[in-house]
Amino acid sequence: RWPTDTAYYIAKELLMTERTYKKDLDVINV
Repeated sequence: RWPTDTAYYIAKELLMTERTYKKDLDVINV
């Protein structure tokens, strides 16, 4: 497995987590 694949996977997971976190914050604020 190439390191780039791992970095891409981690970045994707972080982005999805951040997106969900922001969505939760928006729901709480509204």
